[in-house]
Amino acid sequence: MVQENVELNEAAPLGQYSVKVDEIKNVPGLTQGAPNNAYIYYPTSALEEGHNGNFPFLSFAHGLGVGGGLEPGVSVAYKTLLETVAAQGFIVMAATTCPRTLCVMDYKDQLATISAAKNHPELHPALKNADLTNVGVFGHSMGGMATINSAQASGYNIKAAVALHNCLQLGLTGSGIKVPILFTAGSVDSICQDGCAYSIYNQVPAGQHKVFFDISGTTHMEPTNIGGNREDQAVALWFQCYLKGEQCDKVKGAEICKQVTGGKSMYSCLTAGGETSNSTVIV
Repeated sequence: MVQENVELNEAAPLGQYSVKVDEIKNVPGLTQGAPNNAYIYYPTSALEEGHNGNFPFLSFAHGLGVGGGLEPGVSVAYKTLLETVAAQGFIVMAATTCPRTLCVMDYKDQLATISAAKNHPELHPALKNADLTNVGVFGHSMGGMATINSAQASGYNIKAAVALHNCLQLGLTGSGIKVPILFTAGSVDSICQDGCAYSIYNQVPAGQHKVFFDISGTTHMEPTNIGGNREDQAVALWFQCYLKGEQCDKVKGAEICKQVTGGKSMYSCLTAGGETSNSTVIV
């Protein structure tokens, strides 16, 4: 497979790792509309010997209109978010498929990306140090809806999920989610109103750690580079806790509600389940 180096970036503000991003061409198993490529964000340490597969793997699903061949593309629109997460010690692959069509109930490429990384480590040198037994999924808008479905899939070793500003679609439900899941939303989101995420949040079974993280005054584009990226820290911490066993004191109970950055406040923050949390918090 052909890999094209895109750029080298310094470590994101939160992270201990320097991050690099490449594009992987012709990823096997991607079927939801060309280009069948993916960007891979990874700690530069993942190229070194001796790490023995100790970087958990994340599959990211983009929103409508930011897939491959469109502007802004995945590597531009989500650059800050994906760098911030990868800088915590994760390998992230983001497929570019389904660039122009609303792919939700039939969007399987978020899961196919996981399979490709597992079955074809030759796609990229960093994958030799990816932990495919320890997987997370996240996505924005259309990709957030796909994430809700992916979080209910078996056989992919998915341990945690984050749905960013998801909309609703007939048949979409959170009733089968059995992993910790964080829902983010914005109080002035006019594309996928915050009630969409709240509805799915309420469907997640009792006892499972779930959070509804609704930021005051933020729009649908908050987790992109034309937004404020003020929920990125919460996303990174969520995966650090549930895939690496780190920073869990910052995501349990009301502590997760304090993780909004950039001077914003929470419009609503609800949390239930989890080892140290069984509460509802309004901020």
